[in-house]
This record gives sequence, C-alpha cells and structure tokens, in this order.
Amino acid sequence: MSRLRRVLATAAEEVRIPRQSGSYVLTVDSPAVDLHRFRGLVGQARAADDSHAAVLFAQALALWRGDAFGDLDAPWFNVLRESWHRERLAAEPDLKLPRCPVSR
Repeated sequence: MSRLRRVLATAAEEVRIPRQSGSYVLTVDSPAVDLHRFRGLVGQARAADDSHAAVLFAQALALWRGDAFGDLDAPWFNVLRESWHRERLAAEPDLKLPRCPVSR
C-alpha cells in the first residue's frame, strides 16, 4: 500500500487512499478524472457563445485517447464503454457545426 501511495502521490495530488472501516478507499477529486472533466467542459460549451464553445468542445474531445477500458472485455466494462462512446459522439457534431441561437 505504501508503494501505491508513493506512485499516486507523484501522479496527482487529488488522489488519496484513506483507511476506512478496516479497508482502504481510493478517492479522487472529480477534476482529476477525464470523464468528469469532459462532461464539465461539454456542459460549459453548450452554455457558452459560439466562439468560446468551439474551444471548450475541442478541449473536451481532446481528453479522449482511445476506447475506455482499452481491451478489457467484461459486461460491466462493455456497457460503460458504449455509454461513454455515445457521450463522445454526441459532442462531436457540436464542435463541427455552428449552433442555432436559443430562443428566450
């Protein structure tokens, strides 16, 4: 456990492994997780004006580096992989196409 803590300490300060109820719990702050950053950037982009939205969508999509979970093949991983793939695909057209103004 001490080696794992040392490795994670150099990787990100947002990662901790506290001991709780006789076991260890890996805790990570949301901004350290690409999926959370992706969702946050997409949400900001959809609320931003067109010039800033394109930058935010590009930043969000740049977080994707291949398929989630790599080559792991298990039902749980496969369902999440497909769900997250659909989220990414839903954001791609927003980056490429001008958005229509929203009626207020």
